[in-house]
Amino acid sequence: MTGAGLQDAGDEPPAIEIRGLRSQFGSRVIHENLDLTVERGEILGVVGGSGSGKSVMLNTIIGLKRPEGGSVRVFGHDIHADPGRNWGAIERRWGVLFQQGALFSNLTVAENVEAPLAEPSTEAAPTEPQPEAAEPEPTTAPAEAPITDQPPVSEDTRHP
Repeated sequence: MTGAGLQDAGDEPPAIEIRGLRSQFGSRVIHENLDLTVERGEILGVVGGSGSGKSVMLNTIIGLKRPEGGSVRVFGHDIHADPGRNWGAIERRWGVLFQQGALFSNLTVAENVEAPLAEPSTEAAPTEPQPEAAEPEPTTAPAEAPITDQPPVSEDTRHP
């Protein structure tokens, strides 16, 4: 599958390129010789019945499942064959949101909770010590303030 009507991306590889993908669980083959190309800027919806292999394909693309055959390239990197799997360059260019709050199957519960909190690493460490963060100001709101859909009212704008 390739997108039509997109601008020529020059020598840049497609965002996602799958060639000859084979996915299986035991003797059950999910994908056999699947080819897919998603060009940069293209929007693709994956539609199919329950058990048709949508999630297996997406998990293979993002590296959670290793294919039994074929290749998966993301931004030109073969994510299953590159030594050391340099995810840094790829992770800075994509985001993944799972349906119904699913977890990463290859991480522990604690690692799943920490995943959105982790900041991307920087290329170089700072050369000077960084100032410590200031202590947060104590809140003046009552501990059990009612929850409303109205914005808070400050003292100087109240009317008697």
